[in-house]
Amino acid sequence: MVINISELQNDPSIKGWLYTIEGVGFLFGAFLIKYIAREQTYVKWMYGLTCFIAFTQLSLYFAHVKWVSLVSFGLFGICVGCFFPMIATIFQTSVPKLYHGRFFSFKNMFDRVTFQVVLLATGFLLDTIGLEYMVVLFGVLSLLLIVYTMFRKKEAVLKGERAQIFIKDHEKM
Repeated sequence: MVINISELQNDPSIKGWLYTIEGVGFLFGAFLIKYIAREQTYVKWMYGLTCFIAFTQLSLYFAHVKWVSLVSFGLFGICVGCFFPMIATIFQTSVPKLYHGRFFSFKNMFDRVTFQVVLLATGFLLDTIGLEYMVVLFGVLSLLLIVYTMFRKKEAVLKGERAQIFIKDHEKM
């Protein structure tokens, strides 16, 4: 994507700026999340961060404008810098210590395979439909996944509440 943005803007120096701004954003996000998130709000933060990530993907539709691509990469870096430490904390606290080795080994393998698939899909889509439509596709897919998981979570909570009501009703009998 960075190479494509560089070609789109006809500016080879933008590559360095994009990587620098994204990296600084990542470091800032990792530092920031340490001070602002509490365990009770991790899920809300994760939904918010994934929405911002989807927004940064969609905003790259205007990658031909230099400042838009710089801001997009900066926001993406901040969001990912917040997201990864938070998800690691959630996994470390919710997975029993007995299973840490197997779980994190599997997670590492899954992440590597997923990264390769996304890398292949990104290259294929850049070559076939172009940067503008690819980032719109990724952004829309991200938003759809967010909405889907939110509804699934809400549905699970409602089912859990119904089960509790059902148990209480049977206890009264």
